[in-house]
Amino acid sequence: MSPVHVSLYRVHSPGSCITWLLGLFGFQGGVILGASIILYVIAFGMDEGRKRISQKVSDILVSTGALVYAGIGILCILAGGAYLEYAELPLGSHHLASHLGMYGIEIGVGITVAFVMITIFFETAKKERTDS
Repeated sequence: MSPVHVSLYRVHSPGSCITWLLGLFGFQGGVILGASIILYVIAFGMDEGRKRISQKVSDILVSTGALVYAGIGILCILAGGAYLEYAELPLGSHHLASHLGMYGIEIGVGITVAFVMITIFFETAKKERTDS
């Protein structure tokens, strides 16, 4: 199962797989993306994996996902609504604003989940490497 497969059979509701950006589809897509990178590292080694995703990039993306999530909530408040009240975003109709707000949240969640998994894997593997 890939993030693309998950996106093709998505459900349009919060917590589901609703986006097209870089294969990141909320929690489920984030897990799939994180696991695929972890499997790549298992197959080709830590050094090859770190060539693909440096620790700095991983740390930045973990923070970026959380900032996207929080940023959308703050934008909702600034637009006169409650935290994560997407319909209040100034993006045209309330219906469109709700959908785009959810898409943004799903992107943030997907990025965070994927790169937290990757960070935990690399840190655990690094510790195992130094202990032996």
